[in-house]
Amino acid sequence: MNIAANATSSALADLNLRVALKRMADDAQRRCDGPISAILDVAICTLDKRIAEAEEALPGTQAARISTQLVRHNVRVSGQRTSIKLEAEFWQALERLSSRGGITVDALCTRVASLYDGGNLTSAIRVFVLRTMLEAEA
Repeated sequence: MNIAANATSSALADLNLRVALKRMADDAQRRCDGPISAILDVAICTLDKRIAEAEEALPGTQAARISTQLVRHNVRVSGQRTSIKLEAEFWQALERLSSRGGITVDALCTRVASLYDGGNLTSAIRVFVLRTMLEAEA
């Protein structure tokens, strides 16, 4: 097996592992199992770095990339502290929207949580930011 094929096989295994770890982390978050969730988040971040390094090492992948590095912030939603991971651009947009509305990021996250009943709060925040930005363009 040549080096490129071996690297591709390893990258595919890493991606499959990442998917499995993400499912376990989501399940731990739903069960409110903070310690397990935190451990899995660290493993996912470490794996993301390894995947990114492997991609950069492949020929022809040196083109400009969009960063998808997640940034963790602690916020209070309905008075309860929770940790949310979003891309830096979503945090910037969320901060800008809260500033325009004259409220805190925590208050805006609480509003989003009330609008998008159930499901994943992080996804709800992304959808909220996207919809708000699209509505502002129209």
